[in-house]
Amino acid sequence: MRYGAANIAAMPTPSMVSHARRPSPFSRASSVRLVVLLVVVALTTGIAATVVTASSLPSCRVADTLTKQRSYAAWNRTVLDTRYRLGSGYYPGDLRSTVNAGLNSGHRVRAFVIADLKAMVRAARAAGARLAVQSAFRSYSTQKSTFAYWSRVSGYSAALRTSARAGHSEHQLGTTIDFRSYGGSAPWYYSDWGTTKAGAWLKKNAWKYGFVMAYPKGKMSVTCYAYEPWHYRYMGRSEAAQVRSSGLTLRQYLWRQQTAPAPAPTPTPAPTAVPRSPPSAPPSRPPSAPPSAAPSAPPSSPPSEPPVVPSAAPAAAQPAPEPSSVPSEAPTPETEPSAAPVEPSPGA
Repeated sequence: MRYGAANIAAMPTPSMVSHARRPSPFSRASSVRLVVLLVVVALTTGIAATVVTASSLPSCRVADTLTKQRSYAAWNRTVLDTRYRLGSGYYPGDLRSTVNAGLNSGHRVRAFVIADLKAMVRAARAAGARLAVQSAFRSYSTQKSTFAYWSRVSGYSAALRTSARAGHSEHQLGTTIDFRSYGGSAPWYYSDWGTTKAGAWLKKNAWKYGFVMAYPKGKMSVTCYAYEPWHYRYMGRSEAAQVRSSGLTLRQYLWRQQTAPAPAPTPTPAPTAVPRSPPSAPPSRPPSAPPSAAPSAPPSSPPSEPPVVPSAAPAAAQPAPEPSSVPSEAPTPETEPSAAPVEPSPGA
């Protein structure tokens, strides 16, 4: 049979027949491998993303997110920075004067801080590094007027580096103190208060008494605030030792704790079985007296610390009881140097 040109052109070539009739031995296997590979990559990426989300330290962006650990019993787990904050009504009911720790009057901390603070003050004084308080507890309202002051003085952007907005200050916890040298001026008037005798002693020894420097030098990218060698937050002796041994800043340490199992509330003890007969007295008693009123009106000059305004008197806190008596060694109220102007503490 002869094939004309048209017939020849229409006939399939050997190569065409080969490809049409023989499927590639690798096509099906390759498709399966590709699907498996895509599934593995997707799962791996998802797991990695989950791990990063759970453990990565958030950036220091400005926001107003309520912090997760914000109960009165979570004082040593609360994360506060430019992003996370407490509510305006957070106002511990067990605040006590720093006079009870042998320090100057006019400042307050939570009752369970007093014992270790008193021990630290005595040790510092024995070492010739006598301490005084520049600022301690600040209410929401006080912090609000403080930040407003520094915004007027330095500008909003600069204020964000050295002062906390209302609700974002560790001072609102009632466990944070801005120290100064006894008889000295505000610590931020020094080129580096951390090099003074009092500042250097605190840096070396404060952790032994449960206090941690929250904003160390050169760590602003992770702490969100500029270096403050006078700003110490009480964490309790055991926790402070762990922060120190971790080599992390306090913010990094606290953030890592957010993903760890929640410990038993501190200092609140674990609940016990209900007795068969009613106890002679309630298991816990309310504070000796609720905050008498909203924090005093802002002074003519900016407050020494950012304020915190309580929306209402808080529920009774459950920290360790206040010392039964005022220290036998009553401190002599300090007199600020006449040259040092009175203005709110720029600390966070």
